[in-house]
Amino acid sequence: MKAHTFLILLPSMFFVFIGFFTPNEALSKPFIGDHTSIDQVYENGRLLRAQFKNREAREYLKYSMKKGSAKGFYLYAIELKGYNQTVRTDSNVYDYISRAAELGDKQAVRYLALGELSEDVSFFWKDKYFELLNQLVNEDKGQAFFEFYLFYQHSDLELAKDYLKKSVALMHPVALMVQGDLIMQGDGPYWFSFTRKKASIETYKQAAETYYLPAIKKFINILDEIGDEDQAFEWLLKAAGLGDLSSIALVARTLSGKRGVHKYAPLSLSQAKAYYDIYINIAGQDKFSALYTSMLAEQYELVNKMSDEQLKEADQNIIKIKENVKYFYSSDIFWFDDGYLYSL
Repeated sequence: MKAHTFLILLPSMFFVFIGFFTPNEALSKPFIGDHTSIDQVYENGRLLRAQFKNREAREYLKYSMKKGSAKGFYLYAIELKGYNQTVRTDSNVYDYISRAAELGDKQAVRYLALGELSEDVSFFWKDKYFELLNQLVNEDKGQAFFEFYLFYQHSDLELAKDYLKKSVALMHPVALMVQGDLIMQGDGPYWFSFTRKKASIETYKQAAETYYLPAIKKFINILDEIGDEDQAFEWLLKAAGLGDLSSIALVARTLSGKRGVHKYAPLSLSQAKAYYDIYINIAGQDKFSALYTSMLAEQYELVNKMSDEQLKEADQNIIKIKENVKYFYSSDIFWFDDGYLYSL
């Protein structure tokens, strides 16, 4: 079946062309080829999911799963858990994640080891998780030490904190985020609330300075909470520059005059237009469809305010932004899946 293009008339009386592909075509064209590896099929699905193109992503992930991809089994299960809540969903999710773990996927093993399962089941997977972490020490000490913290945090808190300190000393961004959380919750030798708050903010900043996107976004939230608008907007621009779609949307709105929290940020219509275009051209509508529709309406409103020269400048800004970004995606925990969720 060929692709069809539909012309949609939105309430604000402007037109947008949306290409639509059937699931069968999504399977047949992009990745069922002699030269496409199953790992690449999985990566395509993972990226599409992180761009809010969940329906198409599921086709990729399901195909990679059927071809034996451990990561495909795991992420397809996570995606299934999020969109299709039926009586059979939990059973299927458990089966797929178990298969991923059997194939050696560490994220799946962690899920089963640290999740809310029966003691017999979790004990078996904890043993497997411990084995994997001992292997990981030789590959990535910072990540291994942090995951040992996760492993021990409910059974031997002192040992867990020792591992966390080792990971923090190696500037592991997620360990730094957790350390900031613990300081805020009462850890550390801080007698006064202002010194405790200062120490936690500094720790979150250290995490952000590793340019790990979830850490940057957490630091932005902290800066917004304390009212440091200038620094928050600076970091928001950095997050957008690293390809984070939610940050790109917020930067577009801020620079166009819809300032929200960052009400003192400078206006720049040509830069705003560039960010609007990037979001609209890359983000899907399977999640946050209301945001997508709003972005379209705002972009239309913005274009009507701009001169021909500003529109040309916006096109140049798009080129500059894309030159420095490898991927555009939503930096959720299942893009990185770093274990932070298990520390909460």
